[in-house]
Amino acid sequence: MPLNWLVAAAVSVLAVFAVADSLRSGRASSTRAASTTREPATSLTPRLSPKREIEQVGNRWAALFARGEDDCYHMTQPLCERIACERVGGVEIRNCTPPTSVFRRSFEDAIVLDIAFKRHAAAARFSNGEVVEFGGDGGTWFMRKLGANAGRGFFE
Repeated sequence: MPLNWLVAAAVSVLAVFAVADSLRSGRASSTRAASTTREPATSLTPRLSPKREIEQVGNRWAALFARGEDDCYHMTQPLCERIACERVGGVEIRNCTPPTSVFRRSFEDAIVLDIAFKRHAAAARFSNGEVVEFGGDGGTWFMRKLGANAGRGFFE
């Protein structure tokens, strides 16, 4: 007899949890149903043109680079490693010279003045005369070259 009461109590507890879960699921599904009638947030904000995106990324990066605070967020891994003269894992790159503090500071007030495109690549000329080359995947642009050879063939 005590076993019957125990089984009945267990079934009752499960039933209470099942009802609570269905009520919670009902609220979630009504929220989901409401959200499917709205456009996703990304479609509400217009996508930047490639030129505007490169301009924003370049200007933001220049200020960080000048202060030595560039965190490689908008750079390809090879460029980031070249600037730090260090591979992932802390392995030093032989015969590598990091950008000088004078070169970095030249970007302090620099802004993107001109942008040129070639297929999935672009180059941005900054107000300090330096050029940075970008590579793109159709939606995001990353810096991939900086210095003497960057942007070669883009502005000629």
